[in-house]
Amino acid sequence: MTEFGSDASKPYPSPATTTFTTGAYTGPRTPAGATFSDGGATAIPRYPTNIFYNVSSNAQEVDEYETVYDSPTCVPISGVTTCNPAGTTFTIAQIIASIDQGMFQHMMGNDPRPHYFHQTNLMSQTNQGATGNGDGLFYETVNPLLSQYRQYFASNAPIEQLTMPQIGTLLDEQSGWAAANASQVTGSIQGHVVTVVNGGSAIEIPLTGTTVGSPYAGSQSGWVLAPSGTSTYTALAAWPAPPTVPVVVTPPGGPAPGTPGKKLHKAVPASVIVQVAPKTVHVKRGNKVTVSLKCKAAKGKVCTGSFKLQLMGQTAKHKLRIKAGKIARVAVKLPKRARQAIAKASKDAKASKAKASHLTLNAKLVISTAQPHGKAKVTRGALKIRP
Repeated sequence: MTEFGSDASKPYPSPATTTFTTGAYTGPRTPAGATFSDGGATAIPRYPTNIFYNVSSNAQEVDEYETVYDSPTCVPISGVTTCNPAGTTFTIAQIIASIDQGMFQHMMGNDPRPHYFHQTNLMSQTNQGATGNGDGLFYETVNPLLSQYRQYFASNAPIEQLTMPQIGTLLDEQSGWAAANASQVTGSIQGHVVTVVNGGSAIEIPLTGTTVGSPYAGSQSGWVLAPSGTSTYTALAAWPAPPTVPVVVTPPGGPAPGTPGKKLHKAVPASVIVQVAPKTVHVKRGNKVTVSLKCKAAKGKVCTGSFKLQLMGQTAKHKLRIKAGKIARVAVKLPKRARQAIAKASKDAKASKAKASHLTLNAKLVISTAQPHGKAKVTRGALKIRP
């Protein structure tokens, strides 16, 4: 065996072979969540869950959860555990929602560390579970987590289930990349050639959109050992993309600048609508958010145009007419998928007596300003949306 499981929630003595009296160790430690070696094997940090190791039914889980977190039986741990007032009640649905929230955050953070359960959590419940199918607590917890993941990701972006050796390798790669990428490695792309310049020793680097790695989510990605110096890789698509029609160059007409006897006219600045603060907003009644836009134009002019708010693969549109120098606060109704995501987060938060502040949706703005001549001028922005 070359890998073994450790607890990602606590540090370990470093080196692991040091002997000490229980509770008396004060020497150097490996940080919580980090890997370490012991007897030639590598520790794989695993996240514990609050589905406790000694429970096999909903009633047992709720009973122990309230015992651990309610006063007077609760023991507060600074930075880890706070205690609820005596008699605070929880439902199994609230407990599962809280556990799934933490697991989902790890998944979204590209964290390969596994979560662990116990054999007792696999036992079927003869009196039926919260889902009504009698499955054990493990399935009651993981099934809604998988459903939540599938709300945001297509079938060509499945959850990757790595083996213990693969997890250990990926953690080492992520650790090395995090320590070196700020100054050691730079890269560029021209056509189908990706060029990487490594100013230090050889290091594993992540690449997406090249022939490195394996297919995922419509592209290809993986890790590759970049040697010291310059190395090149093949991109799946050229960048910038070559033109699809012949390029026609039209020389400018009129006199050359500074020609004697010709009066040069001052150019009139183009009118343009841009996004201004606040760029982080909250959802208001009617599932609407406010977009703040300003007209930059000559005094007395008016900016006209429209904008698109793009979110979760859907688009909301709105027409604009703003006087020069003025700021318009435009209320826009969110697309259907965003409304559903916020409603679910609020419902889950209400069930767990928490706030839905963990949910943040990132929208894109594409703003078009009409011009007296030629194409509309396009500016872009971003909007962070919270319940």
